[in-house]
Amino acid sequence: MDEADRRIKSDKLITVIAIAVTAFVFIPVFIKRDIIFALNDDVMIRDILNGSYTGEPSCMTVYMRAPLSFVLSLLYRIIPSVPWFGAFQCGCFIASFFLMLRRIFSITASRYNGEDDSKSRTRFILKLVVYSVLCAVFFFCIFYPRFVLIHYTITAAVTGGAGLFLLLTAGNNSEKKSEKNSKGDKWHLLEWTDAAVMLILCDQIRSQVFFMLLPFILVSIIFLFISGRKNVIRWSVTWAAVYVALLGIHTICYMQAPWREYKNFNDARTELYDFALVWDTDDARSYYRQTGVSDVEFPVLLNYDIALDEAADAELFRSMAAYPSGSALKTSSEKFKDTVWMIKHNIISKGTERSYALLLLSGYLLISVAIIIKKKYVFLVPTALSLILHFGLYGVLLWRGRFPERVMISLYFIGYMIIAALFACLLFYGKTAANEKIWCGTIILCAITCVELIYIYKTSDVLRNLNRTYDRQLSVNSDCNMLYLYLASDVEKGSCCLTDIYTCVDATGNALTENCPERGGACIPEMFTVGGWVTGSPHMAKRLDHFGQDAKKMYVCRENTGLSPEDFARFTGLYLTEINRIETGYGTFVIYDGN
Repeated sequence: MDEADRRIKSDKLITVIAIAVTAFVFIPVFIKRDIIFALNDDVMIRDILNGSYTGEPSCMTVYMRAPLSFVLSLLYRIIPSVPWFGAFQCGCFIASFFLMLRRIFSITASRYNGEDDSKSRTRFILKLVVYSVLCAVFFFCIFYPRFVLIHYTITAAVTGGAGLFLLLTAGNNSEKKSEKNSKGDKWHLLEWTDAAVMLILCDQIRSQVFFMLLPFILVSIIFLFISGRKNVIRWSVTWAAVYVALLGIHTICYMQAPWREYKNFNDARTELYDFALVWDTDDARSYYRQTGVSDVEFPVLLNYDIALDEAADAELFRSMAAYPSGSALKTSSEKFKDTVWMIKHNIISKGTERSYALLLLSGYLLISVAIIIKKKYVFLVPTALSLILHFGLYGVLLWRGRFPERVMISLYFIGYMIIAALFACLLFYGKTAANEKIWCGTIILCAITCVELIYIYKTSDVLRNLNRTYDRQLSVNSDCNMLYLYLASDVEKGSCCLTDIYTCVDATGNALTENCPERGGACIPEMFTVGGWVTGSPHMAKRLDHFGQDAKKMYVCRENTGLSPEDFARFTGLYLTEINRIETGYGTFVIYDGN
């Protein structure tokens, strides 16, 4: 058996072992908990993909790339009973864990090729056990809370971070760079392919996360090139062409006039509601009147029920967003000082983000110490650049004034993956690795794991509040299901139940059980939410066509939340009569008949 055949046989064996370890880690999670969506954004994307929102599966999900959306919508057409979107997100987490673990196993195995004595085999098995435990701890300490409460932005970050890990560690187990054996070359090419697929998949899931990842990818490519892995340039050009081709397909899909108009509308909506905000002050109301917003129209726009207002367009939103307020009134110097203060505050103040930040900084500190001890100073370049990029991007997010937790956590997850990759590279740097160096690296990895445990379990509420957050989400979903059950069973078919955006804004659903019996389906046919990012899209126009102009109008809201019935009636001209109230822990749902 030649070297290449031995290598392939070894890789097949460690692949089986990696699959077994992955199953051992994830199966108990699925047994213990249902995987539920963290936000309603995932529910809307799912309902578009499976056809619940418009009546037929669609690949036009807006925030996911069209090629991936097409594949998922096609799967829904073929086998609609399978929860493809939720299963896909879970699969991304599982694939990320498996591929990273297999890469570590593969590099470890390459150090023992040709060593058949029992002592070497024992050391090899022991190392596989140690690395399996470390990876499992890494998953449960960092990613577990974001796996059981899953969100596609976090999924993209984990997938992209895994791709970055695979990229940085590609070629680390090539002991004979001049070897021309076709079998060995084919297996070596697979290492780069794994990284490329995960990175492209990140872009397909959430392009904004991929753009956040791009600077780190460029740093990684430069580091690999100066480290002697020249084929990284060929790999980069090849997969960049694939990326451009997929981007072209996505662009073509959204070139139709209705979608171009919607994207312009949605960009303006984002600018107003995510960044500038609608202000409820006398001065702001006076300014909005000058842009054409009447006093009757203002409560509708303030409460984000923009689908009710046919006059609301991109021009109006941009005019309202131009109102000078908040950070817009500050100079660049003042904004810079505020940004620096917020970075310092988030790191020092007690809370979830402080734990994430201190964990990241401790990781960079540990790897810097390891680099100095092992005198591998070339690793200082990607380490320093990655740290600078992380806080640079962090500062940009704070500067812009919109930094939702899911985006900030995504940035931290990417940082953790980079640290893990640099540790792996440092651990196995060069053609061979002395036992002392391997165990030195293992001890360092154990140290960072201890840091994870200290900051995540002891000083952070990430895991401490997981049960509370998870149970609350289940409770909200259950309470909203009471409303869905009423609308699906007791409301006259063909009625149009106009629902305030904040009525069930916190409700999500089970990621792996779409056809929930108590909801009568994934999306209630009679329910029409009058706000959100789908407003103005061809999807909403198609859903409105489902009801027709003569449909019986009703209004559903959560008491003392969002648009009041009085403001709704004043704007629409409908006379509202209360016909039912549903008391829940989430609030009191009130159903009105409109005529």
